[in-house]
Amino acid sequence: MKLAFKQRMNKILAGQRSLAAFARKAGISQPVMYKYANGDSMPGTVNLVATAKAAGVAVKWLATGEGPETESLPRIEKAEACDVNQEAMCKSIELLRVDLRCMNMSMADLSDDDLSKLLIVYYDSITDQIS
Repeated sequence: MKLAFKQRMNKILAGQRSLAAFARKAGISQPVMYKYANGDSMPGTVNLVATAKAAGVAVKWLATGEGPETESLPRIEKAEACDVNQEAMCKSIELLRVDLRCMNMSMADLSDDDLSKLLIVYYDSITDQIS
């Protein structure tokens, strides 16, 4: 069964010392984290990644409730080893740039790890829409 965002947040918070401590760990204000936990607000891209990273859960699972709760990304040694839809990847990058611009950010503001996780979420979403 797919959990609602509020339920996923409460599952994460159940394993934490306190909401305040978890908010500090994620680098998000306590009032904002409280809104996420109560289902009053949904995080933007940056806070979604920060929350997932602090909780040790997969960004896609936190955002959508789909996929494994935690995941380890396989390392790809050669670009030729993966089957990527170039059009979908370009659209993913474009959409991510737009979303980040709306938050007065750029891709340079994210770590490589966070950027790659976000691109995977965007890419999966776009390829799901295509198929």
